[in-house]
Amino acid sequence: MESSEIIFRKNIIYLRLLKEISPYRVSKDLNINMSYYYNLENLRKPINPRFEIFDKLADYYGITVSDLFKPQYSK
Repeated sequence: MESSEIIFRKNIIYLRLLKEISPYRVSKDLNINMSYYYNLENLRKPINPRFEIFDKLADYYGITVSDLFKPQYSK
């Protein structure tokens, strides 16, 4: 079973690709540091995201924060 961190990362990649936008675009639209956003998606780098990031991403993709951690998107 995958950890919630891995599921989260796969989900934000999946959702971004579904919208056909770049990591750069997401970081600019959400007004977060580009390097920070790249690290959120990077499966090999440890992260310690702030809760506000979860909120921003959920709003951006029109889902709930809990949806960010559900395996439904992380295929």
